[in-house]
Amino acid sequence: MKKEIVVILLIFLALFGCSKSPSDQLIYENAVFAVESSDGSLQVLENKTYERETVVYLALTNVKGFQKDTDGLNKFDINVEISKDGNVIVSNGNLLGEKGKLNLENNIAKSPYGTFTSDNTLEAGTYSFKITIKDLVIGKEVTTVENFELI
Repeated sequence: MKKEIVVILLIFLALFGCSKSPSDQLIYENAVFAVESSDGSLQVLENKTYERETVVYLALTNVKGFQKDTDGLNKFDINVEISKDGNVIVSNGNLLGEKGKLNLENNIAKSPYGTFTSDNTLEAGTYSFKITIKDLVIGKEVTTVENFELI
């Protein structure tokens, strides 16, 4: 009998695996680069190209899967890492602090974003922008890495 149960478990694992399911992570719809317009709003930047000394914005749209804490608030934070040719040049964590404690409608963050301010000391070329958004209540997170150009 024990041998049959073990065989059934092995078959189940072979068929369905034991990896994380999507519910183990936050999910998002899109990752978009943006620039700040004169009125302070963010505008999508389709070509992902920035001039040096410009603030680079990377937003994730409709991040889902958050849960509220016992006080009825969501708590999340954002980490950002910028690299060039595999070398990390900027790493900033816990960017939201107290601002990350809020009541998200339907537990969805509409467009959380990270920023990076480039300067003239950086050479032109392709850079990687890694953004991680983490639910501090349940430990779920989502990370994406997107490339952009500095000219």
